[in-house]
Amino acid sequence: MLYPTLLQSVEKALAAADAVQTDRQPLLNRLAVYMQQRLSAEQTINLVFICTHNSRRSHLAQAWAKALGDYFAIPKLSCFSGGTEATALHPNAVTALHTAGFAISSEYQTLNPVYRLHTGSSGQELLLYSKKFDAPENPSEAFAAIMVCSDADEACPFVPGTDLRLALPYEDPKIADGTPEVAAVYSQRSALIASELAFVFRQLRFN
Repeated sequence: MLYPTLLQSVEKALAAADAVQTDRQPLLNRLAVYMQQRLSAEQTINLVFICTHNSRRSHLAQAWAKALGDYFAIPKLSCFSGGTEATALHPNAVTALHTAGFAISSEYQTLNPVYRLHTGSSGQELLLYSKKFDAPENPSEAFAAIMVCSDADEACPFVPGTDLRLALPYEDPKIADGTPEVAAVYSQRSALIASELAFVFRQLRFN
């Protein structure tokens, strides 16, 4: 069961899915079809969200995919993230996830800190930290690569081992870093990612 605040955030995202922009829907439908095919075949669904630095958008998407998967109790779903280079998960993204209701705590404080993320009282945790998309801990075959920033999309026109490569860019919330709008911008970007992934997940059928 999801934590109460996170459950409210997921339900809000599902309601907001009705307003997903029309031009984004074909992209999201492609991801839904891929996931449904894997689900119907009782195969593992591996989603790898990729941005340039694996510091903001890719982690937000990874966390929301995990939350939606837990909400719908989707079997054999694993959510990953990576970058074209490794930097560090940005504290503002951590704050946005905490605000949305995720339980997230620091495990190792280094230049590239490691965080533990939980969606509820049960279920597998995620370890969040910055890494390249082809790091050993990420799948190397049979996965969907979702490019959540345009720079990463341009830098990686080919992702080895993927079943599906999908360009689904979002504006980087770092534009608000150091401004009074930082919390609002990060929360808005997080909510947008959540609503578009909700548009995908609510299409899945188990029978």
